[in-house]
Amino acid sequence: MENGLCEEYVYSEDYVEYILESGGNVNRIQEIFQPDCTQSVNENFVIIYENRESKGDLSYEKHGYGAVPKCFGLLDVSALESMGVFQVRRQPNLDLYGNEVLIGFVDTGIDYTNVLFQNADGTSKIEYIWDQSISGETENQSVPYGMEYTKIDIDQALARENPREALPHADENYHGTFMAALAAGNIQEESEFSGIAPNAKILMVKLKEAKKNIKDFYGIGDNIPCYQENDIMMGIEYLLRKSVQMQRPMVICIGVGTNGGNHEGLFPLGVYLNRMANFAGVCIVAAAGNETNLGHHYENEIQGEEEIELELEIEEEMGISFELWTGFSGYLTVGIQSPSGEYTERIPIRSYEQKLDFLFEDTTIYVFYERVEYYSGEQVIVVRMKNLAKGIWKIRVYNEDVEAANFHIWLPMREFISQTTKFLAPSPDTIICEPGNVNRILTVGAYNHLDNTIYINSSRGYTSGNSIKPDFVAPGVNVYGPVSALRFGERSGTSVAVANAAGIAAMLLQWGDGVIIRLS
Repeated sequence: MENGLCEEYVYSEDYVEYILESGGNVNRIQEIFQPDCTQSVNENFVIIYENRESKGDLSYEKHGYGAVPKCFGLLDVSALESMGVFQVRRQPNLDLYGNEVLIGFVDTGIDYTNVLFQNADGTSKIEYIWDQSISGETENQSVPYGMEYTKIDIDQALARENPREALPHADENYHGTFMAALAAGNIQEESEFSGIAPNAKILMVKLKEAKKNIKDFYGIGDNIPCYQENDIMMGIEYLLRKSVQMQRPMVICIGVGTNGGNHEGLFPLGVYLNRMANFAGVCIVAAAGNETNLGHHYENEIQGEEEIELELEIEEEMGISFELWTGFSGYLTVGIQSPSGEYTERIPIRSYEQKLDFLFEDTTIYVFYERVEYYSGEQVIVVRMKNLAKGIWKIRVYNEDVEAANFHIWLPMREFISQTTKFLAPSPDTIICEPGNVNRILTVGAYNHLDNTIYINSSRGYTSGNSIKPDFVAPGVNVYGPVSALRFGERSGTSVAVANAAGIAAMLLQWGDGVIIRLS
């Protein structure tokens, strides 16, 4: 990772970024596209930055659907005993507390001043923090932008009366802190709390908020927590490099997700994770999402040269973006009708994003077709709607081929749209959030450990390619943990479940490392 070379472009709203596969030849990417700056994730992927004024705003048509970073949101809405943690700890031949294992998070940051992350002598259990949100001088650091804080930096800050004067990192949302505490927080008997792997070491990547220009592109409100795909990829690469540097096994915990993509893990972050999960000593766990019972997915089969009309109930939305996916042989088009009855005929396939204005509703709609999407080989249709009128919108899907075709449509995840925006005849399955559909990572749903029932909103499989997901469930309903520096409380959601699973994975990695040592 080049240190600081593109930092000006990372934070500036004057630039947009794209994710491209480089095939190890960054010079070729630079020669063909002549971006303002390039930043390698690893030998396979590169981020390019382009000036909006000279090269245009973010668009699919320039580099394809997969190159535009997706926006990811947070997956939130007595557990240790139910998972068997205490029983395993009590086994004298196991004694598994996560010793010598690293747990890395890409999330909202961590409250390093919380005693749950401090050793008995007041020093920190946190090995590294990469705060992407703080623009700093990175020339002498091992991060390409933002600020890196080492355990030495954290210990020095903790020794001061006002630690944040020396080290300004903070977790305003406390989502990342809650997850890190569940996975690796100290045993605190007076609060009746224990992390699952309290002896594991913690690494935290605080994701920077998505730029306004990409939020506007997807119709996501300014105040909604949202994180860019390329920043997540950079954060995971950082964690993997630290694992190699420290020569310790690592669990990587991903508690963010998106409804973008074909729901088979075939997009830049998904392809990247599939490759990284092959490394020995690395376990990647991701949350399944909380999309059940929300009406955000529609599936149907359309016969040859026929059409299907489906209804989409829209609450007042500033913007919304949804995607239609069909198989590699699919040849579908769409038409749209507004609540007042204004409609388009079937919109022809073009190589550029088509703009449609609905005068009565004062709504603008952009439609983009990609017959053969780069990563999946499938057809994707992306519909972006701005300034939507409230009411029932009708989407007509046309099959231009003689063969029948199965198709899916996914609305944005619950964190990005109104709770009443939904399909009127939704399909309840195939609603695992990405990257939870990636084949080689562990995907975690949520259950209620108090009555052993599945969490009502926990996303359901399969993947769109009929692979089994989620892989298992973990406690994710009213789970007890730190909700601020001063008090404990409860959170629910599959991101809570994945934090519990990360702690269990750390115990298994400790056991596996010990077995390898004994056998060698």
